[in-house]
Amino acid sequence: MYREIHASSLAWPDKTMSVIQQRQLEACEERLRDLPDFGLFAGCTDENADILWSISYDAEEEARSFSLHSAEGLQKHVLDRMSAEAALLTHAEYGMVLRLILNDGKVWIDDWGDVSPAESLVRRLWCTVKTQDEQDQLCMPKEILMRLMMILQSDAHRKTRDQMLEFSWAVVCALNTCGMIYADDALAYLQRLIPAAGMGQAQRLSVRLMRVAFDYTFTRDGRMVLLHPGMADPERMMHLLRPVRLEDYLLDGDEDISPQFLLSEAEHSATMLLHGLIRDELRPGIHPMMAVEDLRLLAHQAVSFDTMKEVLAAQLMTRPTEKMLDALHLLQGACPDFLFVTARKVH
Repeated sequence: MYREIHASSLAWPDKTMSVIQQRQLEACEERLRDLPDFGLFAGCTDENADILWSISYDAEEEARSFSLHSAEGLQKHVLDRMSAEAALLTHAEYGMVLRLILNDGKVWIDDWGDVSPAESLVRRLWCTVKTQDEQDQLCMPKEILMRLMMILQSDAHRKTRDQMLEFSWAVVCALNTCGMIYADDALAYLQRLIPAAGMGQAQRLSVRLMRVAFDYTFTRDGRMVLLHPGMADPERMMHLLRPVRLEDYLLDGDEDISPQFLLSEAEHSATMLLHGLIRDELRPGIHPMMAVEDLRLLAHQAVSFDTMKEVLAAQLMTRPTEKMLDALHLLQGACPDFLFVTARKVH
């Protein structure tokens, strides 16, 4: 998801991972409810086909396309490339597709984790969103549902999805180490794993995958950069960014590994110590583990102790105790800097 929030001018408590993600999801939910209430096989006609096209990923990627679209042509366009597109879905989208298949093409959007993949499947022109009793439901028409069921059963598709899991895990490992990477480096690794991803329409779908699966921004010269979701102020450190090979950062494991197993013993111990000290003192609505995760990720960005203390104070109902500050200092010392972070402590 494009990092719409440029955090340089914000106070540090307002640019932690939890705040950034909350704002992104709220914006995503607002966009979701503004999408058309008809779909490719559910109300699309020659008269309104261009309205549907205008909200699609294709329209965004072909910003200078002035051609008019027919309902039949749009349907053929989407169905013809569905096999390639299904192979390059994000993990969240793929999970949503499986839920739709299991539930006869209808899934209630009742969790924050559903909002982004739901919007993405609508923008692929596979689904529509219907509102019933003030609750949103994602609906997939029979024509697309049946096509996807056939695609997902093929050996070629299953092999590609296994390679996609390896790719996603490699990017996560690289971002956990580096904080941010050039999208070109991730794309090059994807095309080494799946050579067809660099050919024809699959190349565009591969770039789309980068935009849908990860937080991203752009350098001043227009290069796309993938961001760790906790990277608070990437513009401040963009000049340090260098090309990487994702294979060098691939850790053993799988895509479902718990984040704690990526921490050193010292970092995990400091995280749990601080969690135990603040969990009963947090402001309403702040989850203890997320509060500590915000602080841990700030430490990875070489943020100063005074800044981390400011963020901690904003999370609490009372002033931080000496034990809390000692635990915070311990956490700061246990967290290695992201690779593309200045060596000096920043404010």
